[in-house]
Amino acid sequence: MQDSDEDSDRGESRQSDDEKEVESNVRNSVLGKDKVTVWSLREPNMAIRRRPSNIVKETAGPRDASKKVTDIAGCWSLFITDSMIEIITKRSNETIQLQRANWSDTTQILKTCETEIKALIGLLYLAEVMKANRHNLDDLWSTDGTGVEIFRDTMSLQRFKFLLSCLRFDDASSREARKAVDKLAPIRDLFEDFRKLHSAIFP
Repeated sequence: MQDSDEDSDRGESRQSDDEKEVESNVRNSVLGKDKVTVWSLREPNMAIRRRPSNIVKETAGPRDASKKVTDIAGCWSLFITDSMIEIITKRSNETIQLQRANWSDTTQILKTCETEIKALIGLLYLAEVMKANRHNLDDLWSTDGTGVEIFRDTMSLQRFKFLLSCLRFDDASSREARKAVDKLAPIRDLFEDFRKLHSAIFP
């Protein structure tokens, strides 16, 4: 009878310890958005040897050709390549061609080129850097001394608005069919190219 009582006490003790451990784990962890992943709030024990699978053996930072880049333009071209600009220019010109039918003066809607597309993207970058992305465009092109000269020197406000309205990244003729199975269809090809480039540059 005594042995039975001792076994029972040990069993209750183990159960109590297990419950305490579970309670401690719950208190020191949070559940991820996917409702599956559990994130610990405790700092890892540095005295415990790390598993080989958790040891990063690659050097952090850029690799291969990206290490040789020394200027801003070269760095930018690692992410937005000339082939990407060619695609944007081609698809945008297709839209411009369609727009020409709605204009009586077609001299106002000339086709664009790769240099102009880069200038357009540059102005968008500059607007963000200046925290002016939500400002009225008329203010950026203003000539009363409150505008930004580089915007006026790069292109007219009318041209800027027109290019933004015609900016395209894919083949419009097959877009609807692709959108039926892919919500990112209008930018999918460029997005995948960008993702692959990023993976190749950074480990």
